[in-house]
Amino acid sequence: MLVVLFVISLLLSILVPALGRIRNHARRLQSKSNLREIARSVNVYSVDNDDRYPVSVATNGPDVQNLSWTAPNRLMAVDAQGPRQNRSIASYLVSYVDKVQIMHCPNAPRPFKYLEQAWEAADEWDNPDNGTGLDELRGTYCLYWGYRGYLPDSDRVFAGPQTAAGQTGQSNLLATDYFAYDHHRHPDAFASCEKFRAGNDMTSESSFYPSYWQRKTIQSDLSVLPAAVFTDEHVDNYSIEESVPMKISLTCDGSTPFPDRLKAGTFFLPRQAVR
Repeated sequence: MLVVLFVISLLLSILVPALGRIRNHARRLQSKSNLREIARSVNVYSVDNDDRYPVSVATNGPDVQNLSWTAPNRLMAVDAQGPRQNRSIASYLVSYVDKVQIMHCPNAPRPFKYLEQAWEAADEWDNPDNGTGLDELRGTYCLYWGYRGYLPDSDRVFAGPQTAAGQTGQSNLLATDYFAYDHHRHPDAFASCEKFRAGNDMTSESSFYPSYWQRKTIQSDLSVLPAAVFTDEHVDNYSIEESVPMKISLTCDGSTPFPDRLKAGTFFLPRQAVR
């Protein structure tokens, strides 16, 4: 009997970690599939809209002259202001996204409880946790079509694609896993929807934000492999060493970053997206 118990415990010690690795690998594959589906959705949208991608909802300001940018993981703005006709990504893509689950990274610490409701209601959604009045909503993927940000390493502007065919000076990057540093949701810490290999903590979930994995460490000690999808719908992983930092811009043209003290965050793009 003791021999049997020893054999069973030995097998469990081998199988349980292996099953955990298999589950993690399956979630990573699902996240890549989600990003590919997001790219497919906006590409089909462009076919029906004169080759143009949806307008980014990651802006603040009443008009183009007074517009600033916010973090690229925004799914819904407070209102339809500036150049936007809609305040939510769902209003543009609801007919093109088969399952709302593709808009959430499966490796994030937990599902965001209002994602499905918010997606179905689109511009009319009102967060029940915040009483009356329209609210914004953030996601676990960063959406870069039509987006602009500041690239401090090269002192130039990142311009996300506005059309499927591409234009001179615009990137071919459509979306990435959330991967940022020193945002006000995780001050002085790196955060991602992908789990770090060590030292994981979680950001708190709010009515507006899902929860992310976070880690306070030096950049050289960072071990995470977020994924990115491009206009041709191919998906690649990239490391911090293969990334370029992008800061959120105060101005419409993307040329002026927010001061670091405001904790707007630094977001990491794959280097191949900004060449």
